[in-house]
Amino acid sequence: MLYGNFPFHADAVEDLERLVLEGNYSLPEGISEEAKDLLVHILDSDPSSRFSIKDIRNHIWMQDIDCSCNCLYEFSAIVH
Repeated sequence: MLYGNFPFHADAVEDLERLVLEGNYSLPEGISEEAKDLLVHILDSDPSSRFSIKDIRNHIWMQDIDCSCNCLYEFSAIVH
C-alpha cells in the first residue's frame, strides 16, 4: 500500500465491485502529485487506457525504484 488505506471503501462486496468497475475511489491529501498521477492511471476503469506494467515501470514516481528483480514483469506473466 502506498498510503495505508485502500482507495475503495464499501461495506459489502457487491458495493466494492461496483466502485471498482466505476472507478469511484478517493485518494488522500498528503501524497505527492506524481503518486496520485500513477494511482489514477493504475485505477483507470477503462482497460484500454489503464497503465500497463511497462507504463507503471516507466512512470516518474517509479524512477527511483529498483525493478531489477523483475517482480512486476513476473506478476504480469501470472495475470496474463
